[in-house]
Amino acid sequence: MFAINNLTLKFFIIIILNRFYIMQLFIRYFLFPVIIITNCIFSFSQNSSCQNIKQFAEKQYGVNDILVNGKLYFPLHNGVKGHPYYPENEFFFGKIYINRQVFVDIPVKYDIEQQKMIIKVCENDKSIKLIVLNPKRIDSINIDGRIFLPSEKISVILPQKRYFERIWNKGFQFVIYHHISFDPKKNRRNIIPGGFSAIYLDKIIIANNKIINVKSKRLFLKLFGTNKKEILEYMKLNNIRYRKANNSQLKHLMQYCYENASIN
Repeated sequence: MFAINNLTLKFFIIIILNRFYIMQLFIRYFLFPVIIITNCIFSFSQNSSCQNIKQFAEKQYGVNDILVNGKLYFPLHNGVKGHPYYPENEFFFGKIYINRQVFVDIPVKYDIEQQKMIIKVCENDKSIKLIVLNPKRIDSINIDGRIFLPSEKISVILPQKRYFERIWNKGFQFVIYHHISFDPKKNRRNIIPGGFSAIYLDKIIIANNKIINVKSKRLFLKLFGTNKKEILEYMKLNNIRYRKANNSQLKHLMQYCYENASIN
């Protein structure tokens, strides 16, 4: 008799819990979004009202799990002269593409010493966390108009766990690897000694399943040997100084090479 009562009790508990769980799902994923949309529609002229609802929604749902898929970020060197970030020591409102989804206006920063992409996440308006994005899930990142991709999204023959800035991707790929080094012997008189080097740019062409170093104009022209004179004339005509060329100049140069030259 006791066994029957015990089973019956368990049965009723399971039913109650299931109903409670279903009700939670209904409120969270149907009723709650309907309330948000309805409130925003009827209060579109009151920005503060919609903003309050948005903040409430963020508290309920938390940060997007698809976007925040990495670990907490910690810089390697605090208080030293200089910084390891590119292009500047600040967060840019960028676009992040993950699993064919785009996240816009995300505060993002690129640590070129550790080769990590960092986003700033605000939690419940109380704390700010710096999260390292998981490169295995990233398709690309747009920072201030510059497109960065994890190495595995460009070519399997590139060194792993690095980011490359893509300049050109027709016929061949032209990418730039930004990196920096820390020297503990710099600024010894400072309270916290040490400092960063200048930013190094490795210009690379990927063609015919090969990585080709083209960090200098000489190496670049050598790659297009049969069209070397024509390319050199184009660079002079358009005032392109290869080592100091900006992205726009490099794109035009790559387009000219793609349309008028061939890689040896």
